[in-house]
Amino acid sequence: MILASQKIIKEWTEKGAGGTKTLINYFKENVNKYPDKIRIMDPLNKEKLVGFEPERLTYREFDKAVDAVAERFLEVGT
Repeated sequence: MILASQKIIKEWTEKGAGGTKTLINYFKENVNKYPDKIRIMDPLNKEKLVGFEPERLTYREFDKAVDAVAERFLEVGT
């Protein structure tokens, strides 16, 4: 969904905003920089709320999970 006119997009692009990097590019850069840093963390009261232990995923672990989901989507054609 584009929420700005082509004129505004052009203006900000000429000023250096945006660029060619995607969200995935930025995420993968952080996976490489901080592979063992915690990226995703459940709330500490998760067990009380839903009965499951809180989990934490590092950038590396989260990257593997994201890739696995993407591969599955490609397999089923979604």
